[in-house]
Amino acid sequence: MGGLELLSHLADAEQTLPTLVLSGSDAVANVVTCMKHGVVNFLPKPPQFGALTKMAATLVSQGPPAARERRISQHLRACRQKLTQREAEVLPLVLEGLTPAQVAHSLGIRPRTAHIHCANVLKTFGVETSSELIRLILIRSSRQEYTDLD
Repeated sequence: MGGLELLSHLADAEQTLPTLVLSGSDAVANVVTCMKHGVVNFLPKPPQFGALTKMAATLVSQGPPAARERRISQHLRACRQKLTQREAEVLPLVLEGLTPAQVAHSLGIRPRTAHIHCANVLKTFGVETSSELIRLILIRSSRQEYTDLD
């Protein structure tokens, strides 16, 4: 199995590992494919010893947090895609800290309906309170904007 095929299998299995690719081909398409699969860096073969050791150190020092961040990002993206259209409208309001009653007023819907939509959003993201959801989103948004999840 080649490196690109391995990266594809890892991505399909939602396995996020910090990765450094060494390749005999530095074709732009290969580099782009690797980066889309979360590769930390891409070096041509044969690598210069200094560049290889520097990249290996980067992988070791930054790998676990980066992998954790990618897992969180994948989880949030998957959850976001499960929301109905109305729940997707409710999500940013919940993230602003609005109560279900305020969500209802903002969207012009009944309070009970807003409460159900808010509860469904929380359930989809696997949290019990809007504070937990905000905290979960903040973990990721410390480096990227949540709007990138669409």
